[in-house]
Amino acid sequence: MHTALESLITERKEWREQRWRRLSKVSQRCALGWRNFSMALHREVVLHNSLGKNLLGIRRTEETLEVHHAGHLQAVLSFTLDEENGQILYRSPLHEGSVMLEHEGQMMAAFLGSLLILTPEGQMLKFSYSGAAQYLLSPVIGN
Repeated sequence: MHTALESLITERKEWREQRWRRLSKVSQRCALGWRNFSMALHREVVLHNSLGKNLLGIRRTEETLEVHHAGHLQAVLSFTLDEENGQILYRSPLHEGSVMLEHEGQMMAAFLGSLLILTPEGQMLKFSYSGAAQYLLSPVIGN
């Protein structure tokens, strides 16, 4: 027979294991979402540049992506992987005195093949990776 203390210890151990598995799954999903979104953003920048107007550049580190106008170092749009919280943060830094996007925001990799973007109004929008890249680039490229 298990004592109440043994039952409590067993229950807590199971709870910790479940929590660890859940956090691990969120972290893996976030890393995969980051990789897929990074590739989609790169494709959208290349596609935009193939049109030949106001060219964009993209800088990439392990946990940061920055989109900038070709010939300028200042980023007009930046993305950061926040693996600890399982999300991708985006913001529009100041560029020539104006902000391209009206707000900072966050994305979560919801399922394979999709991202959830939280709007300033608190609405969740579901996008494919390329759809999210197009949506977030649209203020920068003027479409």
